[in-house]
Amino acid sequence: MRGTAFSLGRSGVLVLGVALTTIGCGDESTAGVGGTGAGGAGGSGASGGSGGSTGGAEFVMAPHPAFPVIDGDPAAIIAKPKLVTITFSDDANTEQLQAVGDAIGTSDWLKAVGTDYGVTEGTHLAKVVLPEPAPLQATDPEVLDLVDQYIQSGLVPAPAADIMYMIYVPAQTDLDDGWGYHVCTDYLGYHYQAQVSSGLMTYAFVGDCGGGLEEITATFAHEYIETATDPDVENGYYLRLKPSDTWYVLDGLENADLCDYADYVTEGGFTYQRVWSNKAAAEAVTSPCAPIDPNETFFNVYSDPATIPSLAVGESATFTLTGWSAGPVDDWKLDYDGAYFGEFEPEVEFSGLTMNNGQSVTIKLTVPAGTPKGRLGTAMVYSGPGYGRFWPVTVRSK
Repeated sequence: MRGTAFSLGRSGVLVLGVALTTIGCGDESTAGVGGTGAGGAGGSGASGGSGGSTGGAEFVMAPHPAFPVIDGDPAAIIAKPKLVTITFSDDANTEQLQAVGDAIGTSDWLKAVGTDYGVTEGTHLAKVVLPEPAPLQATDPEVLDLVDQYIQSGLVPAPAADIMYMIYVPAQTDLDDGWGYHVCTDYLGYHYQAQVSSGLMTYAFVGDCGGGLEEITATFAHEYIETATDPDVENGYYLRLKPSDTWYVLDGLENADLCDYADYVTEGGFTYQRVWSNKAAAEAVTSPCAPIDPNETFFNVYSDPATIPSLAVGESATFTLTGWSAGPVDDWKLDYDGAYFGEFEPEVEFSGLTMNNGQSVTIKLTVPAGTPKGRLGTAMVYSGPGYGRFWPVTVRSK
């Protein structure tokens, strides 16, 4: 969906099996982590529990809630996508982009990320290099009109319900999505549907935003699975939550959006992004982002209460953060981002910044002066290094 198909920051290293190997990466569009707002000194919480050393006692994973799952209509997906790769004549990455298009439809990655949604295989229908170089400036409708002209001339296959067009935007092109947002400035890629004279196009734009080929193919993977599982704006798979849910600040995000901060994986020399797994999210034993690393001992926190309180300006709400892990781990540090995800930045204070399985600390969110009514303020709490283990704590102004 336009506006929610953002490819944001990613970090870390993942080792996964034989076919999928390691990659470490970052992204200039990563939201800054506002960890300087923590009010308490580091230290574990008050409720004991298992730590990194169990002293010989049998480890017991602390009770914790499941992650949210993504809803959608199975009939709305593109179960077996037919990919059309479109590049401009001056795109130096054309050969590699065509090759990753060949690989993804039969990849282990697609089976791992698509099984929960009914998308496990695809084909590469066509590889089209447009005769002209990429424009320095263009809008979404202008590029679609150009592609439509080539559809009518026979160079590009005509639209069909199972066809997705992947249009690559070279680094020199400033692409306006038609709503005033720009590829690379506001996001790395997005997907949508549009009616052109040749029919209804299901398409995505992928930008070359300075992160190298790995970033381009990771964004391609992001848009590929989201286009397949949420091709239209109403019936596909995306997060649908109650306004009272502390995760509501992420309402409307799609399966790849929710794993933007997870580690990349590689397969066959190509870099792919991880994707939210409903099965893993419901089980809440591993990372909810597939492919799952079988060697990772996952850990995270959750907040109690799990609902959003309404607060007047100057009022505060205190939440308990409790840690859990799938096995013994060393103590981990807590950090947070209070600026990126909500509609206002709350004042944030922790009672401690060190966590382990079964331990607890508190986090207090205060609505600052000047906050309009009816806005959400979120502290996205991160566990350990990177941003792949997160839990939103949210308040609403009244």
